[in-house]
Amino acid sequence: MHIEASTDAWTWKVRQARFAKKFDGATAHFKELFSFDVTSVSRIAVVGLTQPPKTVSLGPGIEIWSILMLINLITSELVRRHPLRAAILENYPILRALQFGAHYGVSTRTA
Repeated sequence: MHIEASTDAWTWKVRQARFAKKFDGATAHFKELFSFDVTSVSRIAVVGLTQPPKTVSLGPGIEIWSILMLINLITSELVRRHPLRAAILENYPILRALQFGAHYGVSTRTA
């Protein structure tokens, strides 16, 4: 999975060119990064807080997600990992904070 994020205010046409450059440029680095052959990669562009209209495209094979969609994906997994039994490493402070928020934010809420 290759995720690129941007909160710019460019037109969709400009964004399409910028994301294409980012995704296409990364392909050359796969052999350096991974010890196995990469046969397929999900390409996801994360843009803004709201989902863009369905008519918008950033190019073939590029999914467009909102920031909220990405956070929901991450926290839906992290909420299942208790921070005292399966804590995210301190090397990943943002993910670790999301894990605590996902677990304690849900389990200690009162109506």
